[in-house]
Amino acid sequence: MHILIADEDGISRKTLAAASTAKGHTVHVAADGAEAWLLFQDHSQGQL
Repeated sequence: MHILIADEDGISRKTLAAASTAKGHTVHVAADGAEAWLLFQDHSQGQL
């Protein structure tokens, strides 16, 4: 499963990404909503 994490707090991003990766998920990380939207659009072929 692909997961998009968007959070302004770097520690939260890293913690969530590490936990999700440990569960076998593919993680995409964004520092804010604008960056998340761009990532989502780039991967809009059903991968996020």
